[in-house]
Amino acid sequence: MNEWEKCLRDAERSIAKKSDWVKGWFRKGQALFELHRYQEAYEAYKMAYSFDAKDDFKEKMLESEKMWKKDMSAAQLLKEEGNAFFKLGKIPEALAKYEAGIKALKPDETPLKAQLYNNVAHCNVQLYDPKKVIAACDEVLAIEPFNTKALLRRAVAYESTEKIRAALNDFEKVILVDPKSELAQKGASRTRAQLRQQGKDV
Repeated sequence: MNEWEKCLRDAERSIAKKSDWVKGWFRKGQALFELHRYQEAYEAYKMAYSFDAKDDFKEKMLESEKMWKKDMSAAQLLKEEGNAFFKLGKIPEALAKYEAGIKALKPDETPLKAQLYNNVAHCNVQLYDPKKVIAACDEVLAIEPFNTKALLRRAVAYESTEKIRAALNDFEKVILVDPKSELAQKGASRTRAQLRQQGKDV
């Protein structure tokens, strides 16, 4: 264990004992920065700044953010901006950033494309637009056929638009990947019951 790993461990122990200890968060940020874990360093400095709004804490935050984002593509940066809006509950603004990120994608950014479309779907869940949820999830599942988040979101959207068989199919795919998924198990039971009520085979 090197010096900065020891410093990080000590800071985390201190924070565990006293979660609002400013120096603990600051030292954690320092250690993470030196270990090149810049996003985590940013979050630690942000916590220190939230307890004590010192200029040097803000400078360290900005420095960490710069290092964390310096090698990001335009699409990645737009995704991060969208995430920030989403955390603040600003869903239309987040959606606009994710959609801009999709337009900025490079040909080799396929995994990021799936992430962005999944985020678009999540936004449209919040905006109660099931048709757009389905369309975004279709894009994700074309890339990652067993992406459980997309399957669950699409299943719920199908169910809300009375496409019960399609909803059941997606719930069952999730169960294949994650048999312990409570949402999928309940959704499958619910949609099977609806099909039986309609006199259809399950």
